[in-house]
Formats: sequence, structure tokens, C-alpha cells
Amino acid sequence: MKQHLSLHAAKDGPPTTLISDASFDLLAQLSQNNTKDWYDIHKADIKTQCYTPFDEMPEHVSNGLIDGPLPLE
Repeated sequence: MKQHLSLHAAKDGPPTTLISDASFDLLAQLSQNNTKDWYDIHKADIKTQCYTPFDEMPEHVSNGLIDGPLPLE
């Protein structure tokens, strides 16, 4: 089953996929291969497909608020 997480970047804009099917696949692989060696090999992919989207999520949520974005620091 494919799954992803999409958010609206702006009130009237199209949804933006923050966490893709590939991200969920990577996390499933990590669950099956939870070793330092596997993590080290896939560290760059985990950063770009998992950590970065989660870091960007508050901004996307803020931009989609009805009253406009909140100042984020």
C-alpha cells in the first residue's frame, strides 16, 4: 500500500508532498535493517527523504493557516 503525506503550502495552492512513498519505503527498510552499518550506508537518503521534510513541515503548516502564516523563528 502506497502512502504519502501532503500539505497545502498556501490556502489556495495545490498540496505539496512532503513525505513521499519513497520516504515510507526507506523507513520500512530501516525497520527491517536496524543496524548502524545499514544506517550509515543510507544516511544521506534518510536525511533528504525523512529529516528534511519534517524540518520543513512547520513552515508548510503555518503557510496554510486561514489567517495567514505565523512568524517562525
